[in-house]
Parts: sequence; structure tokens; C-alpha cells
Amino acid sequence: MKVRNVFCRDISSVSERMSLGSVIRLMLLSRTVAMPVVNLDNRYLGCIEIADIIDACVPHYMKSLRRTGFLPEIERFYENLEKIQDRRVADYLPSDYPSLHPDDAINVAADLLEKSRRQVLPVVEDALLLGTLSRLDIVSAVLKF
Repeated sequence: MKVRNVFCRDISSVSERMSLGSVIRLMLLSRTVAMPVVNLDNRYLGCIEIADIIDACVPHYMKSLRRTGFLPEIERFYENLEKIQDRRVADYLPSDYPSLHPDDAINVAADLLEKSRRQVLPVVEDALLLGTLSRLDIVSAVLKF
């Protein structure tokens, strides 16, 4: 089975020029934790998850402590979130967010989802965003829902 037979074509994406605050509002409205980002020509630039935005708000000196269960100073986190909410989403795109091609095999996609620990993977062909693939898409295809 190929990604093209399974992925979700009904997607929302955001412009690279949108603010992080607007992206968060769209995530909330669409009940999603990840949004593909495109430029004005609808070319895929990357994908951002709410976890990436949260990570940008955690003070750098606390990032290693976070992995040990240490909760960062919450007031500092709130302040940082308020500071970056008007900044462009393009400035916060992770450089290593993986994507899929429609001809990739489902087992390759499932493996990449697991290894990357991402919630969804964008499906891209010729730099154009076609849709997204999630674990739920794979499970429902296997079970033929």
C-alpha cells in the first residue's frame, strides 16, 4: 500500500507570513496540533507543531532540565509565549521536519512517523503540499474503515 492511497487530502495550511498567535488559533479551531506552512505560491516550506511553539518558549538554559521531568518556571514560559505570538511562523519552522512523497510505502511512512515522533507528516510532490498523513490514517486504512 502507498501513501497516496491513505493520506488526508482535506487539509488546512497556513501562510509563512501568519503570526504564531494566528496559527495557534487555527490549530484550536481545527482541533489539530500541526499545521503545514506554505508560501504565497502554495509551495510547501515546512510544518509546525504546537510542541515546536512550546519549545521556542522554554528558556534555553532549562531545555536539558525539561527532559528529566523538571517543569520550567511557568511565568517565564508565559512571558516568552506572549513575546513571540506576533512573530511570523516561518521564523519558527523546524529545519528537520520530515515529509512524505505520495509513492512512499505505508510501512516507510509508519516508521518515519514513529522515529520522528511527529504527529502528522506532510505529503509533498514537486514542492506542492498535497495533504497529511497521521497514524490514524494508517490504522484506519489497514482496518479498511
